[in-house]
Amino acid sequence: MEQVRRNGILQPLSVSDPRHLPGTKRAIPATPRAKMKLRPGRKPKPLEERVYRHVGPIQRVERTYSREKKVEVLMFLTHHRVPKDSHCDWLEYRPPTQMEASKWFKIPQRTIACWWRDRVDIIGQKIGSRRQPNATWLCMWPLLEMDLFEQFVHQRQAVTAELHAGIQTT
Repeated sequence: MEQVRRNGILQPLSVSDPRHLPGTKRAIPATPRAKMKLRPGRKPKPLEERVYRHVGPIQRVERTYSREKKVEVLMFLTHHRVPKDSHCDWLEYRPPTQMEASKWFKIPQRTIACWWRDRVDIIGQKIGSRRQPNATWLCMWPLLEMDLFEQFVHQRQAVTAELHAGIQTT
């Protein structure tokens, strides 16, 4: 009997498991992924309505950040409070600055500033994602693009004409 390794443990291969039968293919979805559908379920809550969970400072620096990490930093900026530097008899609290969040999470302040600017889009992202789905390409040199396309079309017509002339003489 064949065995397959799952989660580091060898388990017997089931004949009824279609993933391991020869010649089987995964189904291809009928709709392209480019279309954005509304996900079923509740809409994401705004930061002000979420329950805040305090976490300790980060020990290790990361370079890519998941949606959950971005939301955690935004929640920190929204809900966390630090004592004000005042000389009053009572203690006052204020929200942390982006620089304080940068030191706490060991994330560049500019990155946190971009997350704060795009917080509505980040909350609307798919859970577990690392990129925003609606990123589009922007042409920086439209005149150069048009000129290159005209050259391409001209050369393609010349090559096509040569091919047709060669086919007719043969």
